[in-house]
This record gives sequence, C-alpha cells and structure tokens, in this order.
Amino acid sequence: MTCRTILSLALLGLCSHQLSASTLESVTAEVDSLSAVRDSLKADLKLVKAQVDSLEALQKKLQAEEDSKALPEVFVVSEVVGGTINVIERERYGLFPSVARFGSATYYKRPDGSFYVQLVTRGSDGEPNKTTNDVVLAGIYHVRSRIESSQSPE
Repeated sequence: MTCRTILSLALLGLCSHQLSASTLESVTAEVDSLSAVRDSLKADLKLVKAQVDSLEALQKKLQAEEDSKALPEVFVVSEVVGGTINVIERERYGLFPSVARFGSATYYKRPDGSFYVQLVTRGSDGEPNKTTNDVVLAGIYHVRSRIESSQSPE
C-alpha cells in the first residue's frame, strides 16, 4: 500500500468521523514524513548495494591475487617415472630427444589448471640451467603414452 493510498484512506476515515482540520493536517504531515523516510531508505539501499558490489569485486580481485601466489604442484605424468623424469628414463623412453645436455624434467600444474614443464640441463660449465615451457594436456598425454607403451609385460 502506498503512502498516498494510506493518506486517502485516512482522509476518508477522518471525513466520516468529522474530525478537526488540525487532525487532518497532522495525518497529512505524518504521511509526508513517512514518504520522506521511505525515499531516504531507498537512497541508502542504493548506496549499500553499490558498496556490496564494490566489496564483491574487491573480494574477487584479492582471491585472484591469492590464487596467483599459490604454488604449482608437481604433476606426475606416469607412476612409472614419478614426479621427475631423469636422464636414464629419458633414454629408456625416448623422451626430449632435442634437448641437449638433459638433466631432468618435472611437470607442474598451476592453480589455474594450466601446465608447464621445468627442464634442467647442464651448461658447458656443468652448472644446471632451468627453463620452463608451457605445455598442453595433449603433450602430457603423449609423454605418458611413450612411457607406458614402452613398458614390457612381466
């Protein structure tokens, strides 16, 4: 029921009871006051909604920052080789043939679900060099199939 409807009903009631003009003015003032309060509350509600939207956006931003700081986890390509493919496994399964001075390869899964491989090679001075390359899941499946297809039945 709107304030104007209430006012109309109040006026009808007042007229039927033949109340004084001052009572009518008092009711009209009260209805106007309630209308002003309603309008003020509507404005406040809009402000609160804007603040909630702002806080939700900030929460998403902070969550994204937190997720980006999360550490990637080692992704085991195959239980046969475990978390890291070493030089012997590279030779046995014919992996990474174009990587010179191969030392090891470790696959990682990032918090966002993407993957990369960290390759460790030996420089001419014998020092390890680490490089990372993004990989797609199909590439990981290819490496897994190379390893598992090379397994001989016991």
